[in-house]
Amino acid sequence: MDDQLPALEAIVGSGSYPTFARSLVALSAEGYDFDLDHLFELGLGAPLDGLAVRLDRRAP
Repeated sequence: MDDQLPALEAIVGSGSYPTFARSLVALSAEGYDFDLDHLFELGLGAPLDGLAVRLDRRAP
């Protein structure tokens, strides 16, 4: 995240993404916990939940 600071500042400075900008300001004030395991679980959970719903509909 720290390496991406120039790109993030450009996005915030553009004014095109106000909600994202507020989120970044909050993160910079409070800090962030970059837990890769949590991000992986979060990213994988939604597609798997959707797949489970589809498979349940097909079950006899």
